[in-house]
Amino acid sequence: MLGLLGYPLGHSLSEPIHVAFMEAADIRGSYEMFPVEQSGLAGLLDDLMRRGYSGLNVTFPHKATVLQLCRWTDRETALEAGAANTLVRRVETGLEGWHACNTDIEGFSRLVEEESLESSQFVVIGSGGAAAAVTTALSRMGCSSMIVCRRPWLWKGAARATELSRLQSLLDRRDGGVVVNATTLGWRDTDVIPVDHFPPESWVFLDLNYRRSWPWRNGLAESGVRVITGERMLVYQAAASFRLWTGIDPDVEAGLEAVRLAQTSSADRSHP
Repeated sequence: MLGLLGYPLGHSLSEPIHVAFMEAADIRGSYEMFPVEQSGLAGLLDDLMRRGYSGLNVTFPHKATVLQLCRWTDRETALEAGAANTLVRRVETGLEGWHACNTDIEGFSRLVEEESLESSQFVVIGSGGAAAAVTTALSRMGCSSMIVCRRPWLWKGAARATELSRLQSLLDRRDGGVVVNATTLGWRDTDVIPVDHFPPESWVFLDLNYRRSWPWRNGLAESGVRVITGERMLVYQAAASFRLWTGIDPDVEAGLEAVRLAQTSSADRSHP
């Protein structure tokens, strides 16, 4: 039994991805959604351990908090990033508990390599678990990056941080690169990134979200900006999680097809 912890979870496509992985690998199992607020996280983790769950994914807003609730933390991923998106059931010398890992690092690295962006300079919007994984991945790849966020004084990562209000001046001053949206901006139609203009000839917008109907991002694409969305990173990090839980390399194409079908179904429901 597998599942996803976060709040809210209405936007998530993790369930169809992992169901597709299990079906392709001929594994009988389930992947369940557990919307949980901060106050209920510790109790739910204990309950799912007692119920025999093999592994869990963790999403917003619990990626950093969950580290404090796990018995073990993977030194090379979750500890370095300061955030976890994958928990693995572990039993060792009579002890049982959750082992926190981070597969977002692998998922983002693979996406950057596929898009041939390794030589770019990156500006990452956000200061949560997703931003931490992104900057960790970029550091490992030798890429230049900086954080822009509303409260840069709280940022604990290695990348330099500055205020979100300075994003426009960064776009204007630099000769191009990649802006990564590692926030929840885009979950609502009214969301916007606070810039007056986005130079289409030199900057790429890489949105870790995958909601197709975000007007602001779609407007960027219509104006000629190269826009990359987060479906493939979602599937790649899910594949890495599945490998940790089962020891099996899943069918990534099956996961990507599950995302396409889920997005098409969602679009059909919203346009009767």
